[in-house]
Amino acid sequence: MDKIRCFIAIAIPEELREKLRRIKTALDAGYRGVSWTKPENIHLTLKFLAEIDAASVEPAAKAINEAAVFAAPFTLTAEGIGGFPSLKGPRVIWAGIKDHPGLTELRGKIEDGLAAIGFERDARRFHPHLTLCRIKSVDDSVSLGRAAQGFGSGATHEINVAEIILYKSVLKPEGSEHTALKRITLGPRR
Repeated sequence: MDKIRCFIAIAIPEELREKLRRIKTALDAGYRGVSWTKPENIHLTLKFLAEIDAASVEPAAKAINEAAVFAAPFTLTAEGIGGFPSLKGPRVIWAGIKDHPGLTELRGKIEDGLAAIGFERDARRFHPHLTLCRIKSVDDSVSLGRAAQGFGSGATHEINVAEIILYKSVLKPEGSEHTALKRITLGPRR
């Protein structure tokens, strides 16, 4: 059976994408062990589904749609730069997303709906963020983490969330390619 790599996400506005592109340009000093997220691929992941059977896409989209019906549109705030596990030696550098009750509720409903049809719940606590890069080298991790500490403090950007997207992701040598499979509007259907 065909497998498709999928995830559920919130798209970000072009103005924020441009801000993040400028931060990437300022931080990218030719580190060899760093894999930068292409600016056009930056998004807020709600749930990574991994490789799923192609036949599971429609049931997953239905469960996501049922969760979205009960969620009103909301506004998120992107703020600050951070790292996992920290900026002192990060493996990932990200732009933060301030937690919002609407986001927490939506994600919980998506988890519940997908669990009801057999998808595993995430074991890790949800930490909303926009991944800027992944770091493989310890030396690059320390120096890039130090450089990133000066970015993003005090700068915020609003993200109006009125839809969520089920994406297909194809891994390629030049980076992932994401294609929207389903766009799902938040709120009751008329």
